[in-house]
Amino acid sequence: MSSITFKEAIESYNYALKNFWLRIEALEQELPPFLEGATKEMMHGFKILPLSFDKCFPTFCRLTINKNVLDGANERLTETKWLGNKPANKVNKYGRMNLIGQSILYGTFSVPTAINELEPKCGDLVTLSEWTLKEPNTKMTVFPIFWNMRNDVGYFQILSQYRSLISQFDQDVQSLFDTQMKFLADIMSKRIDSKNNNLYVFTSSVANRIFYEEMNGETEAIIYPSVKDTAKMDNIAIKPNVFETNYRLMSVKEYIIRANTNELKMQELTGFSNKFINSNISWDH
Repeated sequence: MSSITFKEAIESYNYALKNFWLRIEALEQELPPFLEGATKEMMHGFKILPLSFDKCFPTFCRLTINKNVLDGANERLTETKWLGNKPANKVNKYGRMNLIGQSILYGTFSVPTAINELEPKCGDLVTLSEWTLKEPNTKMTVFPIFWNMRNDVGYFQILSQYRSLISQFDQDVQSLFDTQMKFLADIMSKRIDSKNNNLYVFTSSVANRIFYEEMNGETEAIIYPSVKDTAKMDNIAIKPNVFETNYRLMSVKEYIIRANTNELKMQELTGFSNKFINSNISWDH
């Protein structure tokens, strides 16, 4: 019996992965434990194209909905501990890029994108934190899920690197890698109902594979298109140890959400600070 070819292996796995996704997507009830385990187990054999590059991200921002970290209290944040990634032992739900019990730092590069992603309600106090590199020009090893990103300079740089990487393969194999990358982009940019987060089991298992299993676990960050921003701005997920080593808090701004429509969220600035003393925020007003 002849052995399976490289092309057949990729083709078979792409097919199996997509169909497994569709099965989970069709479930209306909570994912049964055996399927949850099967999803994670399946990822151990998933071969992802080793696409990564070193890139400097000088700044990014995060949005915190105050009441989400203050046990429902819609009050001002006074400590910087609420602005970073949640400790692993406090992560009790799957996220787009994190398993249960796994801490990942989520960020973005645009204030409107940050607001659109978290969807605060009218009247909510929110805190926008801006983070900057401790050492200028520090780079991270980044895996780009780029297929659905906006067509700017960064996109074309990534696309060029991707085409160069897969050029070693025959045209039909390159097409299969295209299929895989498009599938990853589709699932990572799909809107998922927070009340039925079965699909997060799938996406977080893929992210875990990229972060900790593929490429000797050297991936430090994943960039991916925004789910809820029609402009398809980029989001970033960073390993917590990399975030803590490379970045420092630069400033915080507090807003109250005054209007909340499908397309526009208007906010009023109610506070600013760039002074942090012993992990406490010294607000200007």
